[in-house]
Amino acid sequence: MKSPLLPAFIEEMLERYDDVWAHTLINRMSSIVGDEELDSWAYVVGEEETPALMEAKRQGFDLKLSLFFKDPHNRKRNLHAFPLMLRRDGMVDMLPGELDEIQEGDEVLICGLSKSNRRMRWTVNNYNVLHYIITGNDASNNLLSRFLQKNS
Repeated sequence: MKSPLLPAFIEEMLERYDDVWAHTLINRMSSIVGDEELDSWAYVVGEEETPALMEAKRQGFDLKLSLFFKDPHNRKRNLHAFPLMLRRDGMVDMLPGELDEIQEGDEVLICGLSKSNRRMRWTVNNYNVLHYIITGNDASNNLLSRFLQKNS
C-alpha cells in the first residue's frame, strides 16, 4: 500500500489500537480484495482533486463519504474499496463511516482494488457521473442534450 496519508494512518494505528483491531482490519481488507493486490490512495476534497464533489456541494447536495464508493456504472453496487482514515483540521477518524459528511479540505485515505481507484476518479472528477450516483438520473449538461430533451 502506498499513499502520502499512509504513514499517518500507521502511526495512529500503532498508538491507539491493539492486535485484535489490526487483525479485524486485515480480515476486512481480505474480504474486499480477495487474492488480488491491495492498493491505497488518498483524496483531498476540493476543486483540484474532486471538482465534481465541489460542484455537487454548490448545487445543494449533501456530500457523504459513501459517494466515493458507488460504482459509476451501476450506483446500486459498491466498489471494492473502503475508507481507512479521514483527516479534518488535524483530527483523525480511523475507519470512518460511509455516511459521514465530507467537507472541503478533508483528506480521505482509501484502500481497495486499483480498478476501484480508477472508477472513483471518474466519479469525483465528472459531475454528470456524480449526479447519476447521487440521484439515479443522467445529468447531461451539454448543450446538445438539453436541446434534444427540450424538443422531444
